[in-house]
Amino acid sequence: MKIIFKIVRYDEEAQSISVKFCYEKSRKPIDEYRSYAIDLKNLDTYDYFTFSDSLIRQYGLSVCEKQVDNLDTITENIPTKIDDKFEVRDLIDKVVEGKYITRKRFPLKMRRIEL
Repeated sequence: MKIIFKIVRYDEEAQSISVKFCYEKSRKPIDEYRSYAIDLKNLDTYDYFTFSDSLIRQYGLSVCEKQVDNLDTITENIPTKIDDKFEVRDLIDKVVEGKYITRKRFPLKMRRIEL
């Protein structure tokens, strides 16, 4: 999923910004979401890529996860609890929750690589 953000205010003197976050495929416009005050000292402002990565990694992910958590789940989509011991045939016609582990990747700051 892609997270988008909109900087609605920049205070150069205080070195802070006010930002709104949401998922790109949100059903509401980004302007309808709450804004958050963020100190630029906590972000990597080396270039746009490292800035957006640090902003989303440190703030945007948790904000968007809370937005999703606040959405209601329709009754047809509530998953069934599965025990540790199971058979694939036991999953037929049941809604179940899947878990996955993401691999963390971080950008490296560099101008040139010498091999």
